[in-house]
Amino acid sequence: MARMRESAADLRRWAILAGCALLCGGLSAVAAQLGHAWSLPPSDGAYGSALRVLFDPFSLSVAAVIAVPASALGLLAARIFLWNTRLARTVPVVMGVSVLVSFLGGRLGLFAAPLALFVAFLAMVWCEEHFPLARERRLPSVRGRAI
Repeated sequence: MARMRESAADLRRWAILAGCALLCGGLSAVAAQLGHAWSLPPSDGAYGSALRVLFDPFSLSVAAVIAVPASALGLLAARIFLWNTRLARTVPVVMGVSVLVSFLGGRLGLFAAPLALFVAFLAMVWCEEHFPLARERRLPSVRGRAI
């Protein structure tokens, strides 16, 4: 019975990490598009159309092609670095750092995604050290014997 609870908890943790990775990838892609659109010079034809860029089918397809593989890599890294951390604290930190770097790196165009992914990896390593999962510190109980 305990094994079944562990596998259900692991499955729930995988689902949380996968959903957060996809959300982070999507938000980072949108942030990179907005950062790029707002960094255009006034002489550009797309100047001032930052919100219209989000609904452009070509921009959405490019963002999806970049966001989905980045999310998959982020999920694998999250499995390695964030598995034994408190997700309620680590996910907002990693997501916030990734979205912020994507927005600020929007001038780099397609290079904003690898930059944001790299900085998100660094944030995951930092979170692994600062937000470990609370472990119960119980001594093993041996009934009827003195240890």
